[in-house]
Amino acid sequence: MKIQLGWAVVVAVGMSSLSGCATLTVEECQQADWQTIGYRDGKAGQDVDYILKHNKACAKSNITPNKVLWEQGRQQGLTQYCTADNALSLGRSGYRINAVCPSHIVPSLKAMNDKGLAIYNLKKSIDSDKKARDNLIDQYNKLKKGNNLDFKTEREARIYLTELPYKINTLTDRIHQNVRLLQQLSD
Repeated sequence: MKIQLGWAVVVAVGMSSLSGCATLTVEECQQADWQTIGYRDGKAGQDVDYILKHNKACAKSNITPNKVLWEQGRQQGLTQYCTADNALSLGRSGYRINAVCPSHIVPSLKAMNDKGLAIYNLKKSIDSDKKARDNLIDQYNKLKKGNNLDFKTEREARIYLTELPYKINTLTDRIHQNVRLLQQLSD
């Protein structure tokens, strides 16, 4: 019984992951408002070739997307995607803006997206450095209490113990520097 149940779960998970590849379900293809779908795709920054994925998804239903309505909707959606606020937000989440915006606004969008990416990377660096520093502080406290951690000899542990304050201070300085940079970028 357990084996049969296990296989049923595996088959169900496999089926759901296969259906996740399609952009639309059969029902969505049959009831499609192509302008609304295009708007959603444009707002998500999808390029003009994304309609090909809808073609493939709807081919099972013998339905062909209305490319004209879809593109009209996509163009409307792009007005939401191609904004400075969105470019910054995408960058702050670690994403580059897609190459779907009008060429005359690309430089300003790229600048905002780069600023967002810089903020994202600084936050990641600060978090990583804080974790590393906390780990070193923990090791330092354990070594001060006489725990050799994984060192083979007490001498190795003592040498490492003397190096730890410098490493901790270096990380702390880098954290403070990155926090200052982050504040400057966020202003």
